Amino acid sequence: MTAEGTGTITTHLLDNGMSFVAAPDPTATTVAMSITWRVGFADDPDGMPGLAHLVEHLMFQGTRRHSRQDYYRTYFGSGGCTNAYTRTGHTTYHAEFPAQLLPAAIELEADRFGDFAPTRQAVAQEATLITREIAETTGARPLGGFPWEQVQATLFADTAHSHNGYVAPPGPSSALPAACREFVASRYRPEHATIALVGRLDPDKALELVGLGVGRLAPASEPAWRRPCPVGGTAGRVVVDAPGAGQWHATAFGWRIPESWLIPRRGAALAVLAALVHGDGSSGLPRRLRACGIRGVVRADFGMFGNLDELVEAAYLTIQAYHGPTQRQTVREAVQATLETLASHPPATEVRTTAARLVNQRRRALADPLDLAKLLAEQRTLWLDAQRPWAVLGELTATDAAAVAAAARWLANTDRAEVGTRILGVGR
Repeated sequence: MTAEGTGTITTHLLDNGMSFVAAPDPTATTVAMSITWRVGFADDPDGMPGLAHLVEHLMFQGTRRHSRQDYYRTYFGSGGCTNAYTRTGHTTYHAEFPAQLLPAAIELEADRFGDFAPTRQAVAQEATLITREIAETTGARPLGGFPWEQVQATLFADTAHSHNGYVAPPGPSSALPAACREFVASRYRPEHATIALVGRLDPDKALELVGLGVGRLAPASEPAWRRPCPVGGTAGRVVVDAPGAGQWHATAFGWRIPESWLIPRRGAALAVLAALVHGDGSSGLPRRLRACGIRGVVRADFGMFGNLDELVEAAYLTIQAYHGPTQRQTVREAVQATLETLASHPPATEVRTTAARLVNQRRRALADPLDLAKLLAEQRTLWLDAQRPWAVLGELTATDAAAVAAAARWLANTDRAEVGTRILGVGR
């Protein structure tokens, strides 16, 4: 094993290629654990959309040694918690529990990933739950739909990143359990994963437990599979009909961010810019839209879910606004005018205040054990840098009006994708 100490964060590389990150806190009474695998929506096999998300759900169905109830008793029965989520390029499993349960938790996680054997009944059950989950969230469309779901498909039409994996999984079939097992065997590879532990723990003892647990998962027996990264950019305009009873239409604008804009200072400037556009300050889009008689909700995100930590692949920035049936062109003009104003006259005070607010949000996340564990696991897996969560603080603090102006100027003069939704029967 190799090891490198970086302050209170210790990182080790296990023999099977998995990374281990520990952040001990002697004042804590719990341990937060997060395991991130570099596999997500973009890895869904052809003709099987939603498989990565389905596998994530099936990981909670238990194994031949440990029933589903064993997992829930260990985590929820002790007053702790556990959950997971799938993103475009990664999947994260996380939990928090009393410190004395760390050996049991490590054993459960090793068994979860090492003895994945879902039954046809379990697959059918989880597929039904996912279909219901989607229907109750994005499918409900309380306003004018969620066009940012389609932005990726327009921006990354030339790669696997165009695929929206948050969909109902394939219909039940006798072949689906085998497809799930093959997916885990080929994509859940230890060399593309990190386990992070935060809280009351001894790093050396925790490392020993992990080495005897997930550290024994079989390493890859074939060359590492690499998902092709998107290169170049695409733009276009589409309108999607959204069933529902809402009265608001919606339009989302998306920019595909090239690698040259993902270096630290520039990436932070894009994050601050998105927050300025979203905000209700003098330079924000909401105020400009209200002046045009549009009072719909505005959101702006840098990254798939507005997270500065999810930008290694398929990076994009979106701006979205809800509006009336005949106001789409007004929204287009308002977005362009907002960017041009920020490019020519960035408000220095608002930039500093917005950057400081983002820094405070990040500090709150770093102070929460579970949030920190997730950040550490994702950063080590995606960026190969467990210190990045703290580096972002400096990048945001250093962002000034000139950096934001440059970012706004680039967006204002760059082709974008536009995705609009309209509520059926309400108009265009």
